[in-house]
Amino acid sequence: MITSLGPDQTVIAFPALSGPFLDRILTALSELGAARGIRVLAGVSRAGRDLPAAHREAVACLRFARLSGGSRPIVRADELGVMRFLSTVQDVEPLREFVQHQLGPLLEHGRGRSGELFATARVFAESEGHHPTVAKTCTIHPSTVKYRLSRITMLLGRSLRDPQVRFELRLAFSVLDFLEATGLNGRGRKP
Repeated sequence: MITSLGPDQTVIAFPALSGPFLDRILTALSELGAARGIRVLAGVSRAGRDLPAAHREAVACLRFARLSGGSRPIVRADELGVMRFLSTVQDVEPLREFVQHQLGPLLEHGRGRSGELFATARVFAESEGHHPTVAKTCTIHPSTVKYRLSRITMLLGRSLRDPQVRFELRLAFSVLDFLEATGLNGRGRKP
């Protein structure tokens, strides 16, 4: 089954197709697109899913491919780890509330996701609180890391030294990425 969802998105459904044959099809589509100056991105669901569930999963993977900026042109549901389970959630409102509770003050401060405190908090959570990694990744001086982390602590009202807080922040960043990749972030779109 082939369905066009607009000028830049087509859905191709194969019956339980996986392995080397699917890889050859995806490679051929990528090469055909490249020959025509078209960037081909693909989202691949797990085999054996009913069509609506497979479509949701593949679209979520496609959005992750788009978010990667082309570094991962093909994203498979099997590669998503725990994020794959979130695609089965029926009511995403608790996920939105969790993100708001964990990251709300950072999202509201400055320029939201593009703000320096948001970026610093993300790197801090993803690097398990390793200050030199934060400084290197954010290209800032170690003393600036300490200053920003103290501001983040004040904004959040929670100690970033607490491993549970770091875990919850890391999870919140992942859930936020999932909600944005699937279009369920609440900005004018409902699940």
